[in-house]
Amino acid sequence: MPDTSQPHKLSTFTSSEPLLTLSRPGLTIRPLLHSDAARLALLCNNIKIARNQGRLWPLPYTLDCAHDWIANTRHPSNFILTHDLGELPEHSQVPIKAPKRWAIALNGEQIGGCGMGIVPLGNDREGDDRVGAIGYWIAEEYWGQGIMTEVLKAYVAWLWRAHPKLERLNAHVYNWNPASVGVLKKCGFELEGTSRAAVMRFGKKCDLLNFGILREGVVVDGEAPTELPAGYND
Repeated sequence: MPDTSQPHKLSTFTSSEPLLTLSRPGLTIRPLLHSDAARLALLCNNIKIARNQGRLWPLPYTLDCAHDWIANTRHPSNFILTHDLGELPEHSQVPIKAPKRWAIALNGEQIGGCGMGIVPLGNDREGDDRVGAIGYWIAEEYWGQGIMTEVLKAYVAWLWRAHPKLERLNAHVYNWNPASVGVLKKCGFELEGTSRAAVMRFGKKCDLLNFGILREGVVVDGEAPTELPAGYND
């Protein structure tokens, strides 16, 4: 039985062992390491990738940018409580605070990344651990091979296990990225709305497509509350 008496234990996650091993030979999701920096800078210094990411994605993407991103990813202040660590050596320590962003690797070499952050819900203090937002990318040379779909299916399945309070995942895609739309739909996400002309990237405006998926079994309450639940304490 894992020790649950200390829910905020920390680990360094320095191993290149996989979090998840996928069915495609050599394909894994593993911790992001400083040894990935040169490869990360090489792959990410590409406007075809940067144009599909948020405003914090720099271009040019230098070696210093890569080290900064890895340091931010690996800093314990950015870890989140996790209840499943797959194949990692730290799996025996769960629940444990762990990185929220991971490397996608093929034969040990990074080819992309994926991550999930908990969405702040303003005044809805009851829902702080209930909704997450995912992001992902893969190097241009690996586009069109079905890799990202395989990764995202496995990653989402793991997120439900790793975060038992999680009930919903959001994903946002720009309208000029139909390949990513296809990946999300194949992984069970549904288009829930469009924020028109919401994004400006490298001088071009685009629509923001809002996708979502619910944990199996989650039911939306059709009626507004009329009284406090038993034991409710805000």
